[in-house]
Amino acid sequence: VKYENLTHIAHAFIWPNRNGSLYIPSGFLYPELVQAAHQKGLLAIVSVGGWGQSDGFSPMAADSNARRQFVNELRDFCLRNGYDGADIDWEYPTSSDRVNATLLFKELREAFNNTHPPLTLSIAAPATDWQEGYDFSVVKDLVDWIGIMTYDFHGTWTDHAGHNSPLYAPTSDQDGSVHESVQYYLSKEISPQKLCIGLAFYGRLFNASRLYDRSTGGEAISYADIIAKQDSGWTYHWDSISYVPYITNPSNTQLITFDDTISIRHKCDYIKDKNLRGAIIWALGYDNIGNHQPLLETAGKELGFTLTYAQELLIGHSAPGYALQQNYPNPFNSQTVITYAIEQSPAFVKLTIHDVLGREVATLARGWKPPGTYTVVFNPEASLLNPVASGVYLCRLNVNGKSSAITMLYVK
Repeated sequence: VKYENLTHIAHAFIWPNRNGSLYIPSGFLYPELVQAAHQKGLLAIVSVGGWGQSDGFSPMAADSNARRQFVNELRDFCLRNGYDGADIDWEYPTSSDRVNATLLFKELREAFNNTHPPLTLSIAAPATDWQEGYDFSVVKDLVDWIGIMTYDFHGTWTDHAGHNSPLYAPTSDQDGSVHESVQYYLSKEISPQKLCIGLAFYGRLFNASRLYDRSTGGEAISYADIIAKQDSGWTYHWDSISYVPYITNPSNTQLITFDDTISIRHKCDYIKDKNLRGAIIWALGYDNIGNHQPLLETAGKELGFTLTYAQELLIGHSAPGYALQQNYPNPFNSQTVITYAIEQSPAFVKLTIHDVLGREVATLARGWKPPGTYTVVFNPEASLLNPVASGVYLCRLNVNGKSSAITMLYVK
C-alpha cells in the first residue's frame, strides 16, 4: 500500500450479531496494518457490516440492550486493537429501521466521544437512500463524514450494460451517477465537507456489444485485470458524457466499464470543485500493477496527498496553511504547552508525540478543525497509560496529509 496517498485505512469487515455481540472473523486481526498506518501518520478505522454481513443490524438496533452491548463492544474493540474509529456499513436500513438507526448513531457518538482522544464515526452510505433508512437531519451531526458508495450503478442486477461509476449519466439512463448522488445528499442539507464520493478500483464485465444494450453478466473485475485485457487487444473507448472509459473485446461481444487514471482525475476535480471532503476507495490493491498503483497514485496526486513519508516530515515550525510553534517550556519536567494554528480552510488535524525510534506514544488532538490557534497541554505522567523515560521526543502536526514537527526534551 502506498500510504503517502491516503489519510485513513479502513479495515473490513467485522459485524454485529442479533444480540449486539460483535462477530470477528477468524484471522481478522491485523495489528501490523494498524501499526503501519500509524507510523505513516494515517488513521486506522474498522469497517462494520458490509454486503451480506448486515442482517444483524436491524434486530440489534431495535433492542436497547442489544444496542448497548454492540456500542460497548465496538468501542472496546477499537481501543483494545488500536483503531482510531469505526465506519458503519449497514447495507441497508429501511424506513422501518429509521428511528432505531438514529438511536444507534446517537449512542455510538456518545460512547466514542468519551474516549481519549474521541473515536471517529462515519457511514458508508448508499448512492441514494431510496429506502429512507437514515434520518439525515439528525445523523449528519453525529458522524464525522459520510462515504457515498458511488459505484455499482450497473451490474449483474441490471438488464442492460452500463457504467459502473459514471460521473454523469445521459438523460436516457435512469440508474444514477456520482453527480446525482452528491446532489441528493446536498439536498438533505449536509455540508459538502462531510461528503466523500466513492472511487471504484474495479469495473464490470458485460456480455453486450454496446453500452445500454440488453446484456448478461455484469460481474466485477479488478483494474489490474482490466489493463491485462486492454493489453491483449481490447479496444479503448471514452464516454464524453459520463466521463469514464470502457473497453470492448475484438469480437465486439463483451465490454467492460471501469475507471482509469483519466476518469479518476475528473472525479478528483469534481471533489475540489464541489468543495467535498474527499473520497473513499473500494478497494485498495485492485489496481496493483507491478510496483505501481496507478489509480491510487493519481487520486493522491490530484487530492494533495502525494508527498512521500520522508518528504512529509518537514522538521521545522511551519508550512503553507498551518503552523506549529516550539513548545514552552522546553526542556520540561512536568508539563509543556504546544501551540498550533490552522491558517486557511478547515483541515483534518492530528497532533502526536513520538519517541526517537518513531513510535507514537500519545495522540493529543485528532479531527477536523476550523481556522484558528489551538493550545494543548502535554503532561506525560497524566496523558500516558505507560510511563516514558526522560529524553528527546518529537511532536508531529499532520494537517491534510502534510506534516511539521518540533523536538522536545523531557527531563524527569
